[in-house]
Amino acid sequence: MRPHHIFLLSIIGILVAIEAWFIIVLPPTSSYDFVKDSTEKYPLIVLYRGKAEGEKIEWNTGVWPGWGVYEGNRQNKTIERKLKWAADGVIVKKTCDVPCYITHDQEQLPNAHGVVMELVNHPKFYSNRAVPIPWPEKYSYARPSDGETVAQKLILFYYEPWTWYEKWLKGPAILGRFDLTAIPEQTADLPVTLVCTWGRERSDFLSPPPPKASFACDFSSGAEGRAQDFFSRLRSALSERHRSVDSFKGPFRNREADPSFAEGNEAFVLGKRIDKMGEYKFTFLTESIILYDWLSPEWSQIFLGGSVPVYFGAQNIDDYAPGPNSFINAAKFSSPEELANHLIYLDEHPEEYQKYFDWKKQGLSPSFETHLDNCVHIAECRLCHAILAADKI
Repeated sequence: MRPHHIFLLSIIGILVAIEAWFIIVLPPTSSYDFVKDSTEKYPLIVLYRGKAEGEKIEWNTGVWPGWGVYEGNRQNKTIERKLKWAADGVIVKKTCDVPCYITHDQEQLPNAHGVVMELVNHPKFYSNRAVPIPWPEKYSYARPSDGETVAQKLILFYYEPWTWYEKWLKGPAILGRFDLTAIPEQTADLPVTLVCTWGRERSDFLSPPPPKASFACDFSSGAEGRAQDFFSRLRSALSERHRSVDSFKGPFRNREADPSFAEGNEAFVLGKRIDKMGEYKFTFLTESIILYDWLSPEWSQIFLGGSVPVYFGAQNIDDYAPGPNSFINAAKFSSPEELANHLIYLDEHPEEYQKYFDWKKQGLSPSFETHLDNCVHIAECRLCHAILAADKI
């Protein structure tokens, strides 16, 4: 064999070895070699992207909670995802105990066993105009358990107050199209929450509260009309007694974030914001709308920080408490002045204030544990469980 032939064969051998290394080492790409009705990758769930006829904008599904960033089999793998926007800086760990494939690849719609639509994005992206919903075509597949042909499962997902987009999210004409729901209401097939660990451990909820440097703070983005009026009067009553509330966001904003914390458009990177809450005895939280099962992410963040929430919002907020006597429900006070007196009493009697942390000795309540399990950031595995259950696998 001539020397240049040996050289070429050596080069080919190196290229083959490199190709094999890439196949083994590199993570899955966004496309698969699927065959219709194949169970090789089962269950496969596509996160739908909708584009109405005549519109330039395409809306997405599951981007903000970090879904679909890994498109291989999630079973027994730990996948890390850095969140954006209001959760900037948080790294969420995801895993699954069953086979599970989640993708944004729209070419896989004909092969999917489930399709998720974040339908609230339709009116949001199209400014709530009367634009017809671009419904996906519904395909069928051979159910692995018995080979019977069954239809794809269409799953409704959103995390918004449904009253803001009622005509798009409720009613038989809409709900009748869906097989499953993954929405904030506890009556949903797959309830989702923003009661999350926010990149920390569950055990951190039970950590002793840090020393307190100040009276109260507020990171609420907005306030429903009644809540805004109530807390405006509460602040006045506290001010008369020389107690101030440091507000970093929302309608009562009176403080700027430390410039060293500034990233994105948030007052603080989330981890630092949680720690900042812990410097205060109380953290005010007012919801932008009063609605059953509607909670802002700050609810669980306050408990992680080690502050006591002073809350005005969901009527069934007790169902979301990590333990008894763990927060102060402003709605149970007859007036802002009465609540102000209670807060000042706790400020002046440390032993009474500390009783709001006694629940930590008992561990997290079963309902709070369930809400943590239902955190929207880790819901992908539950979606796959739902497909398996529907197919009786």
